[in-house]
Amino acid sequence: MLQNSRKPKPGWRQLNFKYMMCVPTAKCAAILFIILFAISLIFGSVLLSTSYSIVEYSKRYDDICHNNEDCTIEISISDSMTSPVFLYYELHNYYQNHRKYVKSSCQLQLAGEKVSEDDCSMCEPLTKVKDYDYPLYNLNGQQLNKTQLANPCGLIAASLFNDTFAIKKDSEIIDIDSGDIAWFTDNTNKYKNRKDYKEVQFLDVEKQHFKVWMRTAATSTFRKLYGKINKDLKHTYNVTIHNLVDVSEFDGEKWIILSTVSTFGGKNLVLGWSFISVAVVSLIWAIVFIWLGKNLKPVSIEDRFKKLE
Repeated sequence: MLQNSRKPKPGWRQLNFKYMMCVPTAKCAAILFIILFAISLIFGSVLLSTSYSIVEYSKRYDDICHNNEDCTIEISISDSMTSPVFLYYELHNYYQNHRKYVKSSCQLQLAGEKVSEDDCSMCEPLTKVKDYDYPLYNLNGQQLNKTQLANPCGLIAASLFNDTFAIKKDSEIIDIDSGDIAWFTDNTNKYKNRKDYKEVQFLDVEKQHFKVWMRTAATSTFRKLYGKINKDLKHTYNVTIHNLVDVSEFDGEKWIILSTVSTFGGKNLVLGWSFISVAVVSLIWAIVFIWLGKNLKPVSIEDRFKKLE
C-alpha cells in the first residue's frame, strides 16, 4: 500500500525555512470583534448625530394641486434653517429602477453626436417621433417630423419631471439657484446639445434639471435636487407650484422638501443605524468569544499536528 511521505522527490532539494503559523484563538477573535465594535459605534454615532442635526420640512402637494394648474401651499418653518437650504422634490411609487426604463436612452445622442436609429435601438419603445402619443415640437416651437429620430429618445427623457416651484415670503421672492445641481461627472461632456439642437431637439439636454432626472434612482421612493436657496429661512413661506406631472395613474405621491445638509450630505438615518447594528452584533460575539476563551481548554500546536497525521 502506498503511503504519503514528506520526503522530497528525487532531484529536488529540501529547503528548510523559518515559518509562522497563524493559529486562531478565542482571545484573538474577541479582540477583533471589540475593534469592530468600537469602529462601528464611532461611525454610527457620528452619522446619527449629524443626521438628527439636519433641519427638514416636507409637504405633499399632489393631493392639493390639480393637474396642469398652478396652486399655492404654505410651509411653516419653526426652526431656523441656515443657508444653503436645498429644495428637493420627492416621488413615491415611481419605479425608475425598472430594467426597461433604465436602459431606455442613447448616450451617444445625449453627448451631442449625430446617430442613426440602429445606434439608439436601446431607446425602444420611444425611438422615433411617431412613437409618442402626442406631437413633439423643437425648441423653436415647430412640430417635428414623425419619421425622424426623437432627440432625446427613450423613456427617461420622455418622462422628465417638469413641475416648477416658486417661493415667496409676503411680497419677497426667494431666489432658487438651479445653476449647479447636477453631479460633476454629468456636467463634464456627458450631456451636450448638437449645433442645430433648436431644430432637431425637443428638450435641452444641457439643462441642470434634465441631467438630474437622467440619473435614475435605485428605489421606488426617491428625491431629486431642484435647487439651492442661499439664504436663511424661518417663518411661513408660500410655495407656488405649476403642477404638470400626473402621478394618479400609478397611485404615486409628490412631495416638496426643504432641508439643510451636514458634512456627510443629507439626512440618512439608515446608514447610521446600520453601523449601530453592526456594533451591537460585534459586541455580542466579543462577549461570546471572551467566555469561550475562559472556559475552553486550549489545544497546543503539537496536538493539532497529531490530529492531522
